[in-house]
Amino acid sequence: MSMKKRFISILAVVTILATSSRLALAQTTDPVAVVQASIDALNRGDVEAGMVVFADDATLNTATGSSTGKEQIRRKVEADIAARVQVNASNFQVAGDQVTYTLVTTSDQFRSMGIDAIDGTATVTVQGGKIKMFTATPSPESRARIQ
Repeated sequence: MSMKKRFISILAVVTILATSSRLALAQTTDPVAVVQASIDALNRGDVEAGMVVFADDATLNTATGSSTGKEQIRRKVEADIAARVQVNASNFQVAGDQVTYTLVTTSDQFRSMGIDAIDGTATVTVQGGKIKMFTATPSPESRARIQ
């Protein structure tokens, strides 16, 4: 097999795997898996994979404001990726369709303010395998540092 044909074959396999993993993600209803997929997508800078998990009418609430609907959320996600936001999530707890967890977030914006990271909690409502509501709340200490 020529080098060109081998490259095309590898590219085809990678494309199929990426597409099938997105389809599998779009079909999962496990709330923690949906939330973790959104965090993973943000951390690797993948806007499209991040948007797959949001409902069309989702609301995202953070310390910097609220975004409702996929277009507003897309702009927020794109801005976070541009600012190299990274989220370390832990202590996931599930109660019905609600997922809560603790988070530590870093970004270029925080670093430019002399802040290594902020910590806090997130509460996420997942319905039908999609994020319907996301609210991140900085800890009181972090809130004081970013104001």
